[in-house]
Amino acid sequence: MKITEFKKGDEIVRIEASAGCGDRSYIGEKLIFVGIANGCVYLDRGEDNFMSKMTGTTRMDLRLDWWSDGWEYWQDIDNDTTATLPDIEIRLKEEIKKAFKDENYELVENLRKIVNDAVKNFSK
Repeated sequence: MKITEFKKGDEIVRIEASAGCGDRSYIGEKLIFVGIANGCVYLDRGEDNFMSKMTGTTRMDLRLDWWSDGWEYWQDIDNDTTATLPDIEIRLKEEIKKAFKDENYELVENLRKIVNDAVKNFSK
């Protein structure tokens, strides 16, 4: 997802390396979306986060041009019962439509394979 799709207070997470530099920082780290301004994405880390303790602040900013893609809503895997196959399938189908619109047919085919494999594995 693009960072512009979130609203203030959303709990989010990086799921891909930065497009601008391939930086894998923040992948898997729970962050709170604050907003976008001055060409930057503003985020808050938890107070118990190691870097928050080291820097004395929970606020961070990332360059929008490098960090605009590769985000998703945070899921607490220990308490999350909402991530079901139909939810995942719906999201993947939305991504297929977007890739088709962008004429990225290789991505369309790869996403279709993921959906089909997930359905097969879930049925077993």
